[in-house]
Amino acid sequence: MASPYLLLEMSDEADCCFVAAWLFRTDQAQRLWLQALDEPEFADHVMLLHADGIPDIAAVALEIFGELERQHHFAVMNLHEDSFLGREFGLMERLGFFVHGRESYRMTLPKAITLAAVRPGGLGGGVNDRARGRP
Repeated sequence: MASPYLLLEMSDEADCCFVAAWLFRTDQAQRLWLQALDEPEFADHVMLLHADGIPDIAAVALEIFGELERQHHFAVMNLHEDSFLGREFGLMERLGFFVHGRESYRMTLPKAITLAAVRPGGLGGGVNDRARGRP
């Protein structure tokens, strides 16, 4: 079984412009996620992701950024301790806000966030599957 711990690291280019753009795009992703949930077929497919509350990508992004800043650009996340954080992180990874490297997930800025990108983000595999030992 894979480790439930994820090492997160801030981008090398994490200046104020990068951070502002990153947080702005997480807000875009949240708004598009809510828009996609208005579509009954999509909402049915991702029902388990929001059965206990609608994921809040923007709020978790701010929390992750704060932790990365507080911990000098590195942070550890335990998927078993906070499954809600893991849920949002998985969505963020699939949308391109983090890229998995050899040993960590590095903060990245997706080129664009669109409704077309958000829909498969809620359906695909990702960090939670890897933590359970699945590709």
